[in-house]
Amino acid sequence: MIGASCRFWNLTAKPVWIDEFATMVFSLGHRFTQVPINRVISLDELIAPLKIAPVASSWDVAQVVVTDDLHPPIYFVLANWWLHLFPATPDGYLSVWVARSLPAIFGVISILGMYLLGKVAFKSELVAQLAAAFIAVSPYGIFIAQEARHYTLGVLLIIASLICLAIALHHLSNSTSIPIWWVLRWIVINILALFTHYFASISLAAQGLVLLWLLVRQWLYLGAIPPFNRQYWFRIILVALGTGTGVIGWIKVWVQNYDSQLSAWIKGNPPFVLWLINPIVQLAASIITMLCLLPVEAPQLWIIIASGLVMLLFLLWILPLLNRGLKYQWKEATTGLIAQAFTGFVGCAIALFWLVTYVLGYDITRGARYSFAYFPGVILLIAISLAGVWRLNLTQTRFIKQKWQLPINSRQAIVIVWIMGLLGAMTVSNNLGYRKYYQPELFIPQLQTSTSSQILIATTHNTLIQTGEMMGIAWEWRRTKGVSQPPQFLLAHQDTKECVSYDCEATKLLQATVAKIPKPLDLWLVNFNSPKVLDEQKCINVSQGGFYGYGYEHFQCGTAQKS
Repeated sequence: MIGASCRFWNLTAKPVWIDEFATMVFSLGHRFTQVPINRVISLDELIAPLKIAPVASSWDVAQVVVTDDLHPPIYFVLANWWLHLFPATPDGYLSVWVARSLPAIFGVISILGMYLLGKVAFKSELVAQLAAAFIAVSPYGIFIAQEARHYTLGVLLIIASLICLAIALHHLSNSTSIPIWWVLRWIVINILALFTHYFASISLAAQGLVLLWLLVRQWLYLGAIPPFNRQYWFRIILVALGTGTGVIGWIKVWVQNYDSQLSAWIKGNPPFVLWLINPIVQLAASIITMLCLLPVEAPQLWIIIASGLVMLLFLLWILPLLNRGLKYQWKEATTGLIAQAFTGFVGCAIALFWLVTYVLGYDITRGARYSFAYFPGVILLIAISLAGVWRLNLTQTRFIKQKWQLPINSRQAIVIVWIMGLLGAMTVSNNLGYRKYYQPELFIPQLQTSTSSQILIATTHNTLIQTGEMMGIAWEWRRTKGVSQPPQFLLAHQDTKECVSYDCEATKLLQATVAKIPKPLDLWLVNFNSPKVLDEQKCINVSQGGFYGYGYEHFQCGTAQKS
Protein backbone atom coordinates (compact mmCIF):
# COMPACT_ATOMS: atom_id res chain seq x y z
CA MET A 1 0.00 0.00 0.00
CA ILE A 2 2.80 2.42 0.86
CA GLY A 3 4.59 1.71 -2.41
CA ALA A 4 1.40 2.24 -4.42
CA SER A 5 0.53 5.42 -2.51
CA CYS A 6 3.98 6.89 -3.14
CA ARG A 7 3.71 6.19 -6.87
CA PHE A 8 0.20 7.56 -7.34
CA TRP A 9 0.51 10.55 -5.01
CA ASN A 10 0.52 13.85 -6.96
CA LEU A 11 0.76 11.84 -10.17
CA THR A 12 -0.25 14.78 -12.38
CA ALA A 13 1.27 17.58 -10.30
CA LYS A 14 4.47 17.79 -12.33
CA PRO A 15 4.41 19.29 -15.82
CA VAL A 16 4.60 17.03 -18.85
CA TRP A 17 7.98 17.23 -20.56
CA ILE A 18 9.36 16.34 -24.00
CA ASP A 19 10.00 12.62 -23.49
CA GLU A 20 6.54 12.12 -22.05
CA PHE A 21 4.97 13.99 -24.96
CA ALA A 22 6.87 11.67 -27.31
CA THR A 23 5.55 8.61 -25.48
CA MET A 24 1.96 9.86 -25.54
CA VAL A 25 2.00 11.02 -29.16
CA PHE A 26 3.59 7.83 -30.48
CA SER A 27 1.41 5.62 -28.27
CA LEU A 28 -1.64 7.17 -29.93
CA GLY A 29 -0.14 6.32 -33.32
CA HIS A 30 0.30 10.01 -34.12
CA ARG A 31 3.36 11.94 -35.25
CA PHE A 32 5.03 15.20 -34.37
CA THR A 33 5.11 15.95 -38.09
CA GLN A 34 1.36 16.57 -37.82
CA VAL A 35 2.23 19.90 -36.22
CA PRO A 36 2.67 22.54 -38.97
CA ILE A 37 5.97 24.40 -39.11
CA ASN A 38 7.03 27.67 -40.75
CA ARG A 39 3.66 29.30 -40.21
CA VAL A 40 1.65 30.70 -37.31
CA ILE A 41 -0.44 28.03 -35.60
CA SER A 42 -2.94 28.03 -32.77
CA LEU A 43 -2.52 26.35 -29.41
CA ASP A 44 -5.02 23.68 -30.48
CA GLU A 45 -3.06 22.91 -33.64
CA LEU A 46 0.12 22.50 -31.61
CA ILE A 47 -1.31 19.92 -29.23
CA ALA A 48 -3.58 18.20 -31.77
CA PRO A 49 -1.39 15.01 -31.79
CA LEU A 50 -2.47 14.48 -28.17
CA LYS A 51 -6.10 13.93 -29.15
CA ILE A 52 -7.36 10.38 -28.73
CA ALA A 53 -9.05 10.31 -32.14
CA PRO A 54 -8.42 8.96 -34.67
CA VAL A 55 -7.81 5.56 -33.06
CA ALA A 56 -4.66 3.83 -34.33
CA SER A 57 -4.00 0.09 -34.40
CA SER A 58 -1.07 -1.60 -32.67
CA TRP A 59 0.60 -2.01 -36.06
CA ASP A 60 0.23 1.72 -36.75
CA VAL A 61 1.83 2.49 -33.40
CA ALA A 62 4.74 0.14 -34.06
CA GLN A 63 5.30 1.68 -37.51
CA VAL A 64 5.35 5.21 -36.08
CA VAL A 65 7.80 4.26 -33.33
CA VAL A 66 10.12 2.48 -35.76
CA THR A 67 10.30 5.42 -38.16
CA ASP A 68 10.04 8.44 -35.83
CA ASP A 69 11.64 7.38 -32.55
CA LEU A 70 14.77 5.74 -31.17
CA HIS A 71 13.02 3.18 -28.98
CA PRO A 72 11.58 -0.31 -29.44
CA PRO A 73 7.79 -0.53 -29.72
CA ILE A 74 6.51 -2.86 -26.96
CA TYR A 75 5.72 -0.24 -24.33
CA PHE A 76 4.12 2.08 -26.87
CA VAL A 77 1.77 -0.69 -28.05
CA LEU A 78 0.81 -1.49 -24.44
CA ALA A 79 0.26 2.20 -23.76
CA ASN A 80 -1.96 2.43 -26.84
CA TRP A 81 -4.21 -0.31 -25.46
CA TRP A 82 -4.16 1.31 -22.03
CA LEU A 83 -5.01 4.83 -23.21
CA HIS A 84 -8.01 3.56 -25.15
CA LEU A 85 -9.45 1.76 -22.13
CA PHE A 86 -10.37 5.17 -20.71
CA PRO A 87 -12.48 7.99 -22.14
CA ALA A 88 -10.85 11.13 -23.53
CA THR A 89 -11.16 14.46 -21.74
CA PRO A 90 -14.25 16.56 -22.63
CA ASP A 91 -12.23 18.37 -25.32
CA GLY A 92 -10.94 15.11 -26.82
CA TYR A 93 -7.42 14.88 -25.40
CA LEU A 94 -5.81 12.00 -23.57
CA SER A 95 -5.58 12.08 -19.79
CA VAL A 96 -2.10 12.66 -18.34
CA TRP A 97 -3.16 10.71 -15.24
CA VAL A 98 -4.03 7.71 -17.38
CA ALA A 99 -0.77 7.98 -19.34
CA ARG A 100 1.30 8.13 -16.14
CA SER A 101 -0.70 5.50 -14.29
CA LEU A 102 0.56 2.62 -16.46
CA PRO A 103 4.23 3.09 -15.44
CA ALA A 104 3.05 3.56 -11.85
CA ILE A 105 1.26 0.20 -12.01
CA PHE A 106 4.37 -1.48 -13.39
CA GLY A 107 6.27 0.14 -10.52
CA VAL A 108 3.87 -1.36 -7.99
CA ILE A 109 4.19 -4.80 -9.60
CA SER A 110 7.98 -4.43 -9.36
CA ILE A 111 7.64 -4.45 -5.56
CA LEU A 112 6.27 -7.99 -5.78
CA GLY A 113 8.96 -8.77 -8.35
CA MET A 114 11.73 -7.70 -5.95
CA TYR A 115 10.20 -9.84 -3.21
CA LEU A 116 10.34 -12.86 -5.54
CA LEU A 117 13.90 -12.04 -6.60
CA GLY A 118 15.06 -11.87 -2.98
CA LYS A 119 13.23 -15.09 -2.16
CA VAL A 120 14.51 -17.02 -5.17
CA ALA A 121 18.08 -15.71 -5.04
CA PHE A 122 18.72 -16.08 -1.31
CA LYS A 123 15.90 -18.39 -0.20
CA SER A 124 15.39 -15.93 2.64
CA GLU A 125 12.16 -14.32 3.77
CA LEU A 126 14.20 -11.54 5.39
CA VAL A 127 16.02 -10.62 2.18
CA ALA A 128 12.77 -10.84 0.21
CA GLN A 129 10.91 -8.52 2.56
CA LEU A 130 13.76 -6.03 2.73
CA ALA A 131 14.06 -5.97 -1.08
CA ALA A 132 10.33 -5.29 -1.43
CA ALA A 133 10.36 -2.70 1.37
CA PHE A 134 13.21 -0.69 -0.11
CA ILE A 135 12.06 -0.67 -3.72
CA ALA A 136 8.63 0.41 -2.43
CA VAL A 137 10.05 3.68 -1.07
CA SER A 138 13.08 4.15 -3.32
CA PRO A 139 13.14 7.82 -4.45
CA TYR A 140 14.58 6.74 -7.79
CA GLY A 141 11.83 4.14 -8.14
CA ILE A 142 9.19 6.81 -7.51
CA PHE A 143 10.86 9.10 -10.05
CA ILE A 144 10.68 6.64 -12.94
CA ALA A 145 7.22 5.39 -11.89
CA GLN A 146 5.68 8.87 -12.14
CA GLU A 147 6.78 9.47 -15.73
CA ALA A 148 4.76 8.42 -18.76
CA ARG A 149 7.74 6.41 -20.00
CA HIS A 150 8.79 2.79 -20.32
CA TYR A 151 11.41 2.52 -17.58
CA THR A 152 9.31 0.70 -14.97
CA LEU A 153 8.36 -1.95 -17.53
CA GLY A 154 12.08 -2.30 -18.22
CA VAL A 155 12.75 -2.66 -14.48
CA LEU A 156 10.06 -5.34 -14.18
CA LEU A 157 11.52 -7.36 -17.04
CA ILE A 158 15.07 -6.98 -15.71
CA ILE A 159 13.86 -8.29 -12.34
CA ALA A 160 12.39 -11.29 -14.16
CA SER A 161 15.68 -11.83 -16.00
CA LEU A 162 17.62 -11.61 -12.71
CA ILE A 163 15.31 -14.25 -11.21
CA CYS A 164 16.36 -16.51 -14.09
CA LEU A 165 20.00 -15.66 -13.36
CA ALA A 166 19.50 -16.55 -9.69
CA ILE A 167 17.99 -19.91 -10.66
CA ALA A 168 20.94 -20.53 -12.98
CA LEU A 169 23.37 -19.74 -10.15
CA HIS A 170 21.65 -22.22 -7.84
CA HIS A 171 21.92 -24.91 -10.51
CA LEU A 172 25.63 -24.11 -10.87
CA SER A 173 26.11 -24.44 -7.09
CA ASN A 174 24.29 -27.77 -7.12
CA SER A 175 26.13 -28.99 -10.25
CA THR A 176 22.84 -29.55 -12.06
CA SER A 177 21.66 -28.45 -15.48
CA ILE A 178 19.12 -25.66 -16.02
CA PRO A 179 15.75 -27.10 -17.12
CA ILE A 180 15.10 -26.37 -20.77
CA TRP A 181 11.79 -24.68 -19.97
CA TRP A 182 13.65 -22.16 -17.79
CA VAL A 183 16.06 -21.58 -20.67
CA LEU A 184 13.12 -20.76 -22.94
CA ARG A 185 11.56 -18.46 -20.32
CA TRP A 186 14.84 -16.64 -19.88
CA ILE A 187 15.18 -16.10 -23.62
CA VAL A 188 11.63 -14.74 -23.94
CA ILE A 189 12.10 -12.40 -20.96
CA ASN A 190 15.39 -11.08 -22.36
CA ILE A 191 13.85 -10.44 -25.78
CA LEU A 192 10.91 -8.60 -24.21
CA ALA A 193 13.33 -6.49 -22.16
CA LEU A 194 15.30 -5.53 -25.27
CA PHE A 195 12.09 -4.72 -27.12
CA THR A 196 11.18 -2.41 -24.25
CA HIS A 197 14.41 -0.42 -24.04
CA TYR A 198 17.80 -0.84 -25.67
CA PHE A 199 19.63 -0.17 -22.41
CA ALA A 200 18.29 -3.46 -21.10
CA SER A 201 21.22 -4.76 -23.13
CA ILE A 202 23.54 -3.34 -20.46
CA SER A 203 21.77 -5.44 -17.84
CA LEU A 204 21.97 -8.55 -20.00
CA ALA A 205 25.62 -7.92 -20.82
CA ALA A 206 26.39 -7.51 -17.11
CA GLN A 207 24.71 -10.86 -16.42
CA GLY A 208 26.79 -12.40 -19.18
CA LEU A 209 30.01 -11.03 -17.70
CA VAL A 210 29.12 -12.46 -14.29
CA LEU A 211 28.53 -15.89 -15.81
CA LEU A 212 31.76 -15.60 -17.80
CA TRP A 213 33.62 -14.82 -14.57
CA LEU A 214 32.11 -17.91 -12.94
CA LEU A 215 33.12 -20.04 -15.94
CA VAL A 216 36.71 -18.75 -15.84
CA ARG A 217 36.87 -19.22 -12.08
CA GLN A 218 35.65 -22.79 -12.41
CA TRP A 219 38.16 -23.46 -15.17
CA LEU A 220 41.05 -22.02 -13.16
CA TYR A 221 40.02 -23.81 -9.97
CA LEU A 222 39.42 -27.24 -11.52
CA GLY A 223 41.68 -27.00 -14.54
CA ALA A 224 38.77 -27.88 -16.84
CA ILE A 225 34.99 -27.80 -17.01
CA PRO A 226 33.66 -30.94 -15.29
CA PRO A 227 31.61 -33.22 -17.54
CA PHE A 228 28.50 -32.75 -15.36
CA ASN A 229 28.70 -28.95 -15.91
CA ARG A 230 29.13 -28.99 -19.67
CA GLN A 231 25.41 -29.25 -20.33
CA TYR A 232 24.89 -26.37 -17.88
CA TRP A 233 27.20 -24.07 -19.83
CA PHE A 234 25.78 -25.26 -23.13
CA ARG A 235 22.35 -24.08 -21.99
CA ILE A 236 23.75 -20.75 -20.85
CA ILE A 237 25.16 -20.33 -24.36
CA LEU A 238 21.74 -21.30 -25.71
CA VAL A 239 20.19 -18.43 -23.72
CA ALA A 240 22.68 -15.98 -25.24
CA LEU A 241 22.17 -17.26 -28.77
CA GLY A 242 18.40 -17.34 -28.41
CA THR A 243 18.31 -13.78 -27.11
CA GLY A 244 20.58 -12.54 -29.89
CA THR A 245 18.60 -14.34 -32.57
CA GLY A 246 15.37 -12.89 -31.26
CA VAL A 247 16.49 -9.29 -31.62
CA ILE A 248 18.89 -9.38 -34.56
CA GLY A 249 16.18 -8.42 -37.04
CA TRP A 250 15.14 -5.48 -34.89
CA ILE A 251 18.74 -4.25 -34.65
CA LYS A 252 18.82 -4.00 -38.45
CA VAL A 253 15.58 -1.97 -38.44
CA TRP A 254 16.95 0.31 -35.72
CA VAL A 255 20.20 0.97 -37.60
CA GLN A 256 18.27 1.84 -40.77
CA ASN A 257 16.04 4.36 -38.97
CA TYR A 258 18.54 5.75 -36.45
CA ASP A 259 18.47 9.54 -36.17
CA SER A 260 21.65 10.86 -34.53
CA GLN A 261 20.07 14.28 -33.94
CA LEU A 262 17.76 12.83 -31.29
CA SER A 263 20.71 11.51 -29.27
CA ALA A 264 22.97 14.51 -29.80
CA TRP A 265 22.30 15.77 -26.27
CA ILE A 266 24.36 12.93 -24.74
CA LYS A 267 27.28 13.50 -27.11
CA GLY A 268 29.40 16.57 -26.54
CA ASN A 269 32.91 17.90 -26.04
CA PRO A 270 33.16 19.25 -22.48
CA PRO A 271 36.49 20.37 -20.98
CA PHE A 272 38.73 17.45 -20.02
CA VAL A 273 38.18 17.79 -16.27
CA LEU A 274 34.39 17.75 -16.68
CA TRP A 275 34.63 14.92 -19.21
CA LEU A 276 36.51 12.92 -16.59
CA ILE A 277 34.53 13.80 -13.47
CA ASN A 278 30.93 14.28 -14.61
CA PRO A 279 30.13 10.63 -15.45
CA ILE A 280 31.44 9.49 -12.06
CA VAL A 281 29.47 12.11 -10.14
CA GLN A 282 26.32 11.62 -12.21
CA LEU A 283 26.30 7.86 -11.79
CA ALA A 284 27.03 8.16 -8.06
CA ALA A 285 24.11 10.58 -7.70
CA SER A 286 21.77 8.14 -9.45
CA ILE A 287 22.83 5.29 -7.17
CA ILE A 288 22.52 7.37 -3.99
CA THR A 289 18.97 8.39 -4.90
CA MET A 290 18.01 4.75 -5.17
CA LEU A 291 18.36 4.75 -1.37
CA CYS A 292 17.74 8.31 -0.20
CA LEU A 293 16.92 11.81 -1.40
CA LEU A 294 15.92 14.87 0.61
CA PRO A 295 14.54 18.19 -0.79
CA VAL A 296 17.72 19.31 -2.57
CA GLU A 297 15.59 21.08 -5.21
CA ALA A 298 13.41 23.03 -2.78
CA PRO A 299 12.86 26.76 -3.48
CA GLN A 300 14.52 27.81 -0.20
CA LEU A 301 18.32 27.75 -0.07
CA TRP A 302 18.45 26.83 3.61
CA ILE A 303 16.38 23.70 2.94
CA ILE A 304 18.74 22.70 0.12
CA ILE A 305 21.79 23.15 2.36
CA ALA A 306 20.20 21.34 5.30
CA SER A 307 19.04 18.48 3.07
CA GLY A 308 22.49 18.08 1.55
CA LEU A 309 24.13 18.08 4.98
CA VAL A 310 21.72 15.49 6.42
CA MET A 311 22.19 13.25 3.37
CA LEU A 312 25.97 13.52 3.70
CA LEU A 313 25.90 12.56 7.39
CA PHE A 314 23.49 9.72 6.65
CA LEU A 315 25.73 8.33 3.90
CA LEU A 316 28.84 8.59 6.10
CA TRP A 317 26.99 6.44 8.63
CA ILE A 318 25.19 3.94 6.42
CA LEU A 319 27.75 3.14 3.70
CA PRO A 320 30.28 1.50 6.07
CA LEU A 321 27.38 -0.37 7.68
CA LEU A 322 26.16 -1.64 4.29
CA ASN A 323 29.70 -2.66 3.41
CA ARG A 324 29.98 -4.60 6.66
CA GLY A 325 26.71 -6.40 6.05
CA LEU A 326 27.66 -7.24 2.46
CA LYS A 327 31.03 -8.67 3.52
CA TYR A 328 29.22 -10.85 6.04
CA GLN A 329 27.00 -12.21 3.27
CA TRP A 330 29.99 -12.83 1.02
CA LYS A 331 31.56 -15.08 3.66
CA GLU A 332 28.42 -17.07 4.39
CA ALA A 333 28.51 -20.55 2.86
CA THR A 334 24.85 -20.43 1.82
CA THR A 335 24.83 -16.91 0.36
CA GLY A 336 28.43 -16.22 -0.66
CA LEU A 337 28.29 -17.15 -4.34
CA ILE A 338 24.94 -15.43 -4.96
CA ALA A 339 26.00 -12.28 -3.08
CA GLN A 340 29.25 -12.09 -5.02
CA ALA A 341 27.47 -12.67 -8.32
CA PHE A 342 24.93 -9.87 -7.79
CA THR A 343 27.67 -7.53 -6.57
CA GLY A 344 29.49 -8.36 -9.78
CA PHE A 345 26.32 -7.69 -11.78
CA VAL A 346 26.03 -4.14 -10.42
CA GLY A 347 29.76 -3.54 -10.82
CA CYS A 348 29.76 -4.77 -14.43
CA ALA A 349 26.71 -2.65 -15.29
CA ILE A 350 28.40 0.46 -13.91
CA ALA A 351 31.59 -0.41 -15.81
CA LEU A 352 29.58 -0.77 -19.03
CA PHE A 353 28.01 2.66 -18.46
CA TRP A 354 31.48 4.16 -18.19
CA LEU A 355 32.66 2.18 -21.22
CA VAL A 356 29.89 3.68 -23.36
CA THR A 357 30.62 7.13 -21.93
CA TYR A 358 34.40 7.28 -22.05
CA VAL A 359 35.16 5.01 -25.02
CA LEU A 360 32.17 5.45 -27.33
CA GLY A 361 31.69 9.11 -26.43
CA TYR A 362 28.00 8.95 -25.43
CA ASP A 363 27.54 10.21 -21.88
CA ILE A 364 24.59 8.03 -20.92
CA THR A 365 25.21 8.87 -17.25
CA ARG A 366 23.61 12.27 -17.95
CA GLY A 367 20.19 10.65 -17.94
CA ALA A 368 19.53 9.33 -14.44
CA ARG A 369 16.57 7.38 -15.82
CA TYR A 370 18.93 5.13 -17.80
CA SER A 371 20.18 3.64 -14.54
CA PHE A 372 17.01 1.53 -14.54
CA ALA A 373 19.25 -1.07 -16.19
CA TYR A 374 20.87 -1.98 -12.86
CA PHE A 375 18.39 -0.44 -10.39
CA PRO A 376 16.99 -3.84 -9.23
CA GLY A 377 20.54 -5.04 -8.61
CA VAL A 378 21.31 -2.07 -6.35
CA ILE A 379 18.09 -2.61 -4.37
CA LEU A 380 18.95 -6.30 -3.95
CA LEU A 381 22.45 -5.40 -2.70
CA ILE A 382 20.91 -3.00 -0.17
CA ALA A 383 18.55 -5.75 0.96
CA ILE A 384 21.23 -8.42 1.38
CA SER A 385 23.57 -5.95 3.09
CA LEU A 386 20.91 -4.96 5.61
CA ALA A 387 20.00 -8.62 6.08
CA GLY A 388 23.65 -9.15 6.97
CA VAL A 389 23.48 -6.24 9.43
CA TRP A 390 20.35 -7.83 10.94
CA ARG A 391 22.13 -11.17 11.40
CA LEU A 392 25.20 -9.51 12.91
CA ASN A 393 22.79 -8.30 15.62
CA LEU A 394 24.88 -5.24 16.44
CA THR A 395 24.10 -3.45 19.70
CA GLN A 396 25.80 -0.28 18.46
CA THR A 397 26.75 1.14 15.08
CA ARG A 398 29.81 3.12 14.18
CA PHE A 399 29.97 6.58 12.66
CA ILE A 400 33.07 7.44 10.60
CA LYS A 401 34.88 4.22 11.37
CA GLN A 402 35.81 3.97 15.07
CA LYS A 403 35.47 7.64 16.05
CA TRP A 404 31.94 7.50 17.45
CA GLN A 405 29.72 4.67 18.61
CA LEU A 406 26.01 5.36 18.16
CA PRO A 407 23.40 3.74 20.43
CA ILE A 408 21.60 2.30 17.39
CA ASN A 409 21.31 -1.46 17.08
CA SER A 410 20.96 -3.45 13.86
CA ARG A 411 17.18 -3.45 13.71
CA GLN A 412 16.90 0.24 14.56
CA ALA A 413 19.43 1.01 11.82
CA ILE A 414 17.30 -0.80 9.23
CA VAL A 415 14.21 1.15 10.31
CA ILE A 416 16.11 4.45 10.04
CA VAL A 417 17.31 3.59 6.54
CA TRP A 418 13.77 2.71 5.45
CA ILE A 419 12.39 5.96 6.90
CA MET A 420 15.04 7.88 4.95
CA GLY A 421 13.83 6.10 1.84
CA LEU A 422 10.22 7.03 2.64
CA LEU A 423 11.20 10.68 3.12
CA GLY A 424 12.91 10.48 -0.27
CA ALA A 425 9.78 9.05 -1.85
CA MET A 426 7.75 11.93 -0.41
CA THR A 427 10.38 14.37 -1.66
CA VAL A 428 9.97 13.14 -5.23
CA SER A 429 6.17 12.91 -5.06
CA ASN A 430 5.99 16.51 -3.84
CA ASN A 431 8.30 17.80 -6.59
CA LEU A 432 11.18 18.70 -4.27
CA GLY A 433 13.55 16.24 -5.91
CA TYR A 434 13.92 14.84 -9.42
CA ARG A 435 12.08 17.84 -10.83
CA LYS A 436 11.36 17.83 -14.54
CA TYR A 437 14.06 19.08 -16.89
CA TYR A 438 11.53 21.49 -18.41
CA GLN A 439 9.28 23.52 -16.11
CA PRO A 440 6.79 25.54 -18.15
CA GLU A 441 4.68 26.07 -15.02
CA LEU A 442 7.25 28.69 -14.00
CA PHE A 443 7.20 30.37 -17.41
CA ILE A 444 3.41 30.65 -17.86
CA PRO A 445 2.86 33.16 -14.99
CA GLN A 446 5.63 35.36 -16.42
CA LEU A 447 4.01 35.11 -19.84
CA GLN A 448 0.58 36.06 -18.53
CA THR A 449 1.56 38.91 -16.22
CA SER A 450 3.95 40.58 -18.69
CA THR A 451 1.59 40.55 -21.67
CA SER A 452 -1.09 43.06 -22.63
CA SER A 453 -1.58 42.26 -26.34
CA GLN A 454 -1.95 39.19 -28.51
CA ILE A 455 0.89 36.73 -27.98
CA LEU A 456 3.17 35.01 -30.48
CA ILE A 457 5.65 32.47 -29.13
CA ALA A 458 8.36 31.67 -31.65
CA THR A 459 11.12 29.08 -31.56
CA THR A 460 13.61 27.62 -33.99
CA HIS A 461 12.70 24.09 -35.03
CA ASN A 462 15.21 21.38 -35.81
CA THR A 463 13.75 18.07 -34.54
CA LEU A 464 10.73 16.86 -32.61
CA ILE A 465 12.49 18.11 -29.47
CA GLN A 466 11.57 21.72 -30.23
CA THR A 467 7.98 20.70 -30.96
CA GLY A 468 7.88 19.01 -27.57
CA GLU A 469 9.24 22.12 -25.87
CA MET A 470 6.44 24.23 -27.29
CA MET A 471 3.89 21.53 -26.48
CA GLY A 472 4.96 21.85 -22.86
CA ILE A 473 4.09 25.55 -22.84
CA ALA A 474 0.81 25.01 -24.69
CA TRP A 475 -0.27 22.11 -22.49
CA GLU A 476 0.53 24.04 -19.30
CA TRP A 477 -1.42 27.06 -20.58
CA ARG A 478 -4.38 24.77 -21.26
CA ARG A 479 -4.04 23.12 -17.84
CA THR A 480 -3.96 26.43 -15.97
CA LYS A 481 -6.82 27.81 -18.09
CA GLY A 482 -5.19 31.18 -18.68
CA VAL A 483 -7.62 34.10 -18.55
CA SER A 484 -6.17 35.93 -21.55
CA GLN A 485 -6.39 34.86 -25.18
CA PRO A 486 -4.29 31.73 -25.85
CA PRO A 487 -0.96 32.40 -27.53
CA GLN A 488 -0.14 31.52 -31.10
CA PHE A 489 3.04 29.71 -32.04
CA LEU A 490 5.65 29.78 -34.78
CA LEU A 491 8.08 26.89 -35.27
CA ALA A 492 10.69 28.24 -37.69
CA HIS A 493 12.58 25.30 -39.13
CA GLN A 494 16.31 25.28 -39.73
CA ASP A 495 18.52 22.35 -40.65
CA THR A 496 20.92 22.91 -37.76
CA LYS A 497 20.17 23.40 -34.09
CA GLU A 498 21.80 26.83 -34.13
CA CYS A 499 22.37 29.37 -36.90
CA VAL A 500 24.52 32.49 -36.45
CA SER A 501 24.26 34.17 -39.86
CA TYR A 502 21.90 37.12 -40.29
CA ASP A 503 20.44 35.53 -43.43
CA CYS A 504 19.31 32.42 -41.54
CA GLU A 505 16.01 31.07 -42.79
CA ALA A 506 14.50 31.15 -39.30
CA THR A 507 15.43 34.81 -38.86
CA LYS A 508 13.96 35.81 -42.23
CA LEU A 509 10.78 33.82 -41.56
CA LEU A 510 10.38 35.48 -38.16
CA GLN A 511 10.77 38.94 -39.69
CA ALA A 512 8.23 38.22 -42.43
CA THR A 513 5.75 36.70 -39.98
CA VAL A 514 5.92 39.57 -37.48
CA ALA A 515 5.48 42.08 -40.31
CA LYS A 516 2.17 40.43 -41.31
CA ILE A 517 0.61 40.21 -37.84
CA PRO A 518 -1.58 43.13 -36.69
CA LYS A 519 -0.09 45.24 -33.92
CA PRO A 520 0.28 45.61 -31.00
CA LEU A 521 1.98 42.26 -30.51
CA ASP A 522 3.79 40.63 -27.61
CA LEU A 523 6.49 38.48 -29.17
CA TRP A 524 8.22 35.87 -27.04
CA LEU A 525 11.27 34.20 -28.57
CA VAL A 526 11.76 30.98 -26.63
CA ASN A 527 14.91 28.91 -27.19
CA PHE A 528 15.26 30.80 -30.47
CA ASN A 529 18.70 29.79 -31.78
CA SER A 530 19.02 32.24 -34.64
CA PRO A 531 19.82 35.98 -34.84
CA LYS A 532 16.98 38.15 -33.54
CA VAL A 533 16.91 41.16 -35.87
CA LEU A 534 13.55 42.94 -35.52
CA ASP A 535 14.32 46.67 -35.88
CA GLU A 536 12.37 47.04 -39.13
CA GLN A 537 9.38 45.39 -37.47
CA LYS A 538 9.51 48.08 -34.74
CA CYS A 539 9.98 45.58 -31.94
CA ILE A 540 11.87 46.41 -28.79
CA ASN A 541 13.35 43.96 -26.31
CA VAL A 542 11.68 44.64 -22.96
CA SER A 543 12.96 41.66 -20.96
CA GLN A 544 14.85 38.42 -21.14
CA GLY A 545 15.53 35.54 -18.82
CA GLY A 546 14.94 31.86 -18.43
CA PHE A 547 13.39 29.05 -16.48
CA TYR A 548 14.27 25.35 -16.42
CA GLY A 549 14.52 24.36 -20.08
CA TYR A 550 13.28 27.68 -21.45
CA GLY A 551 15.34 30.74 -22.31
CA TYR A 552 13.26 33.66 -23.52
CA GLU A 553 13.40 37.19 -24.90
CA HIS A 554 10.25 39.31 -24.73
CA PHE A 555 9.67 41.87 -27.50
CA GLN A 556 6.82 44.34 -27.81
CA CYS A 557 5.98 45.29 -31.37
CA GLY A 558 3.84 48.19 -32.55
CA THR A 559 2.14 50.95 -30.58
CA ALA A 560 1.95 49.16 -27.26
CA GLN A 561 5.66 49.51 -26.55
CA LYS A 562 7.01 50.14 -23.07
CA SER A 563 10.22 51.89 -22.39
